[in-house]
Amino acid sequence: MGTAPPSAHWLGFSQLDFETTPWAVAAGAMFSSLDRLAIREFISSLRHGISCEISPQFTNGTQHLVFEVSFSDDLRWIARLKIRRDTDEHFDDSVKSQACAMKLVRERTRIPVPDVYAWDSGSQNVFGAPYIVMEAISGRELHSKDPLFQTFREKILDQMASILIELSTIRFDTIGDIEQLDGASATFGTPNFTSSRDYYTYYLDKDLQRSESIPENEKEKYIMENENCRRLLNQISLTDGPYPLTHFDFGIFNVLVDDGGDIVGVIDWSGVGVYPWEVFAQYPEPLRITWPLRAMYSEQNWKQHIEDQRYFKEALRKCERDRGLPEIISSVIGSESKLIAEGILGIGFGPERWRKRWMDILEGIELRTKNSLYTTGSITFEEVRKM
Repeated sequence: MGTAPPSAHWLGFSQLDFETTPWAVAAGAMFSSLDRLAIREFISSLRHGISCEISPQFTNGTQHLVFEVSFSDDLRWIARLKIRRDTDEHFDDSVKSQACAMKLVRERTRIPVPDVYAWDSGSQNVFGAPYIVMEAISGRELHSKDPLFQTFREKILDQMASILIELSTIRFDTIGDIEQLDGASATFGTPNFTSSRDYYTYYLDKDLQRSESIPENEKEKYIMENENCRRLLNQISLTDGPYPLTHFDFGIFNVLVDDGGDIVGVIDWSGVGVYPWEVFAQYPEPLRITWPLRAMYSEQNWKQHIEDQRYFKEALRKCERDRGLPEIISSVIGSESKLIAEGILGIGFGPERWRKRWMDILEGIELRTKNSLYTTGSITFEEVRKM
C-alpha cells in the first residue's frame, strides 16, 4: 500500500499507522475494488478529456478513503470517499452540506478552501460510495508537537483567529444543517431553529426522553439534573442571531501550512452547519480543554492551554477591532454561557460516562452564581477545574 502522497496528508492520518485497524482494512479493500477505468474516464470528462491517473497509494481515516488523481498536465485533484461498512446502498447526507459550505466559503471569504469539482451523496456512481472530488492543495498538516507548529505557534494562531473571524461573517437567521444554497439564501434540513435557546432546549428535551429507559431508582436524579440544566439555560444571556456558519472541527489538524507557517488550506468541512454563537466560539485544537477530563491535565499542560487560550482570545479581539466588528466571539469564547452551552450539548452528545462530570461542573457553576459577590464573567477556568 505504501505511504500516502504528500497532497493527501490533509486527512490527518499516516496510512502506515493505520494498516492494522478495521477501518484501514476496509479502506484497503475498498481501494482495491475500485473501477479505475470508469473513475479515470469520469474525472477526465470533468476536464474536457484531459487524461489522468489514479495514485497507487491512498490514505484513510475512520470514515474516509482518500487518494490522489494526477492529470497529464501535472494538475492534481483529491477524491474523498466514504468507506463502505456493508454491502447495502450507502448514503451520506453530510457530503451535500460539505460541498455547499465549501462553495459558499470560497465565494464569500478569502479563506483558502479546496475547490469542489464533483460530489454525490449516494453510492450509485463510478466510486460506488458517497464522494467529493476536489482540488489538491500542497501543504502539510500539523499536530501539537510538530516542530513547525512550535516554531510558528503565534503566527499560526494569529491566522486561525483571523480565519475564525472571517468565517463568522457568513451568517443566517436559521440554525441547522445546510442542504442547498441558492446565491445568498440557504435551504436547511430538519430539525432547524430560529433561536439558540430553542436549539439547546431541543437537546434537553431529547435528554429528558431518555429518562424513560433509566432504571426507576435513578430516574428522579436524572430528571432533576435535566431541570438543573434548564434553570441554568434560562439564567444565562445567549447571543442572538443571525448565526454564523460553523466549521465544527476547526483545529490545526484541519489546516494545511507551508514551510513558513502560512496557512494554505482549511479542510474537512464535514462537520459544518449554522450553529449558535456559543458553539461557533470554539478554541481550536490543540487549545481546547475537554472539561469532563479536566482533572487529567498536568500542571504544565494546563498552563500551556491557559496561556494559548489567552493569546488566541486577544488575537480574536484584535481581528474584530481591525475589521470594525462587534466583539462577539472574543467575549463569548471564555464566558459562562459558552461553558453552560457546551455542558448541555456534552450531556446530549458526549459519552454517558461524562454525564456525571458535566453535572458536577454545571451544578458548581449554578452554586457559584448564587454567591452575592458573583458578577457575569467572574468564574475562572481554575474554579471550573476544581468543580
